[in-house]
Amino acid sequence: MLYKSGDRAPSGAVAQTAAVLAVLGGLTDLIGGTYLLIDFSGDRGRFDNSLVIFTTLGAALMACALIFGGIQLWRRDETGRYMLLVATGVSIVTGLVGLACSLTDYEFGLGIFWWSTTAHPLWTSPLFGFVGQLTALIQENLLRTALDLALPLTTFALAATKYAAHWTAARPTHRALTH
Repeated sequence: MLYKSGDRAPSGAVAQTAAVLAVLGGLTDLIGGTYLLIDFSGDRGRFDNSLVIFTTLGAALMACALIFGGIQLWRRDETGRYMLLVATGVSIVTGLVGLACSLTDYEFGLGIFWWSTTAHPLWTSPLFGFVGQLTALIQENLLRTALDLALPLTTFALAATKYAAHWTAARPTHRALTH
């Protein structure tokens, strides 16, 4: 949709804020995945190897989706907005499962070897993204899980608004710019 010269183009503040939050969220996933790999390479016996591999791959995929989606949204591309909705939706579902496990005192009983709160207090850092969410889920930490939901919920809420949709729909086309 193109806006006529008398119409006011929509503000991009909401969409741009969502884009910045998405890129920051992607960077937290990179930090969490990197820290997990570094810690894993130091002592492989403390971790469940397959869970480390899939968590690291999940963090890398989430980082790519959030950073790409944030950049595309900043460029007023609707694809970026949808990418953010899907990526943050996956993160929100992971967080909600963690909340449900924490609230019901669900025990996995799988014998998963993972970070312990005493040996690695850094796991409580909000800079771990998807890795932090899975850690909170495994350790059934209610407060940590709730805090980990803040960034994806905010990004999702901003990207899902009509303001972000209108801003991407008002993207000037090449033909409109030359006339």
